[in-house]
Amino acid sequence: NADNLIAGKFLGKTMLGYYSLAFQLASIPLDKIVSIVSQVAFPVFSELQHNSKLLKDYFIKIVRSIAFITFPIFLGTMLAADDAVSLLLTDKWSPAILPLKILCVISTLRAINDINIPLVIAKGRPNLAILNTLICAIVLPVAFYIGSFYGLTGFSYAWLFTFPVLFLITTYISLKTINISILEYFKELRHIFLATIFMVIFVLVFRETILVDTSGIIRLSGIILIGSVSYFLYYFIFNREILYETRKIFNRKK
Repeated sequence: NADNLIAGKFLGKTMLGYYSLAFQLASIPLDKIVSIVSQVAFPVFSELQHNSKLLKDYFIKIVRSIAFITFPIFLGTMLAADDAVSLLLTDKWSPAILPLKILCVISTLRAINDINIPLVIAKGRPNLAILNTLICAIVLPVAFYIGSFYGLTGFSYAWLFTFPVLFLITTYISLKTINISILEYFKELRHIFLATIFMVIFVLVFRETILVDTSGIIRLSGIILIGSVSYFLYYFIFNREILYETRKIFNRKK
């Protein structure tokens, strides 16, 4: 919570309000989706802690499932942020749009990063969870403090410039417990990244051509529809297996 403390101290109450709103909106999928999967992850990882191969397989499956669901939500929100904030919250909240966009991008990494904690604890290495948290607790407040000198924009970019690096470091540390390289990890997520990029490109093209002169509500509806169709279209063409894999993960929870 160092971000709220520093924003309140150096940016003032008004800017803190804009930032807090953006952070809350960007955290909804984390609270509603990732927390559910985390409840599945820890007991599964604990059961498989002595079976390295199965543990690797299930870890990758759970990370893929989280990414599959949350990536389009976060980046779809980023693409729709201008219209959504204006329509649903009115223009007085427009300063929250840029922080919301940046936090949505960062939340894609936050979502899959959260599964590292149950992994290392299940492997009997809670010290690594503490280490990863400590690294973030040292670096992020410094970044927020420096960013605060450039207003709400600089404060928001502090996330963008630091968290991806922290994600790589903490994920590398966590993956060592199950002997997975960072390259192998990203290779397993390649279809998620490609599908999300495919979606973003489709939405941008339609938004800047067909939807450019439409009203806010039509543009927002179009972005949601086009984003959903293009995202699932990629999987139906290139990688249907992940649809069944994600369904199995949530069926286990039920």
